[in-house]
Order: sequence, then structure tokens, then C-alpha cells
Amino acid sequence: MIRLASVLLTVVLLGAATASAQTVEDLQAMTKWAGAKLVHFHIEGLHQGDTGVVERGTYGNADVTDHLTMDFDYWLMENKVEGAVKFQNAKSVTKTGPHSEAGCAILKGEYEHLDAREVTVEPGQVKIKGTRTFPAADVAFHCPDDMTRTAVATKQVPAEEEFVIQHPVTLLMGGSTSSDIKVAPDKKSYTMQVGGPNGWAWTFTPTIVK
Repeated sequence: MIRLASVLLTVVLLGAATASAQTVEDLQAMTKWAGAKLVHFHIEGLHQGDTGVVERGTYGNADVTDHLTMDFDYWLMENKVEGAVKFQNAKSVTKTGPHSEAGCAILKGEYEHLDAREVTVEPGQVKIKGTRTFPAADVAFHCPDDMTRTAVATKQVPAEEEFVIQHPVTLLMGGSTSSDIKVAPDKKSYTMQVGGPNGWAWTFTPTIVK
């Protein structure tokens, strides 16, 4: 949690100061982030994986990609957002037709995984509220034994996502991060996987405002 990160950062700094393998560049970066008060977060969300695209049953899975980006300024010590949260949706892309069972479902429209309508930043956490749209489809519910198809109407349902704000000191942890967090080789961004391999991956690119 970001609320604990400022305390942990002090501990990391003390350890880093005596670590023989620590580079001068890393120590300078530690000092920079230790003094950061207001940070701008650019966060890119990527959903990519096997996804149910038919509202009824489990007969229509497909490889779906969706994107959501957001920008906001955040006070690290106070755990609060500064100003408005800007966000931008991208259209979902269904890479292949439904493949849970070949030919069991025929889509008659486009699937939209997450159309964000509201993004709020609470202490240490981002919450997203939006909608998910299932297209109309013709589904063989007893496939492959019986290929008689039933028409399924389009349906829109609420969709929500949330994730923890990771402190920028994560950039300097490298291999010591958890298995769900990966730091880019250039140490300018870090990615957190939420909800398993078919969930969302959130990539943080932080910059210091003051």
C-alpha cells in the first residue's frame, strides 16, 4: 500500500547506503524519490486474454484486448489526489472469433470489455466504474452434439476495476519486487498485474512535480 511506502522507503534508503553493490546512480535515484512530495502518475491499463464475450453461458470465449489510460497528480505523504483525474478509453478488439468450442457461438456485434465512465482516486487506490457490452449472438447451447442455435440479445452490464497505487520507489526494487510487479529495464516504469493472466496489467510511469 502506498500509505506504508513512505516508511518502507526510509528503511530501503538506509540499507542501500551500505550495500556494496548499490551504484551511485541508484543512490541518487533513491534520494530523489525520498524527497518527492507531489508526483504525476501516467498509468496505462492493458487487458489481454481469454475472455467470455457472450452474455449467456460459457460458449463464447475469445482473445480480447482492451486499453485504458489515466493521468493524475498525487500527494505521496497525504495519500490524496490533486485536481482532476483524466482518463481515456480505447475500443476493445476481439482478435479471434469465439473459441471455447468451434462454431458454438456466432457474434452479431462487437464486444466492449470496459467502457470507463468514472475514475476516482482514493487514499492508496484507484477505482474505475463503467460498463461492459455483450453483443447479440447465435449460440448452440448443446454444442457440439446439437448445433441448433438460439438468439441471444445484446446486453450491457456494470463493470468495475480497482488497483493499488504503487509508490515510485518500486522503480528501484528490480528483482526484489513481487511476482505480480515488473520493473522496466530502464527503470522508468513498472507494471502490476491484477486479476491473474487474463486480468488487467497497469503500467505506472511516475514523474516528480515537486
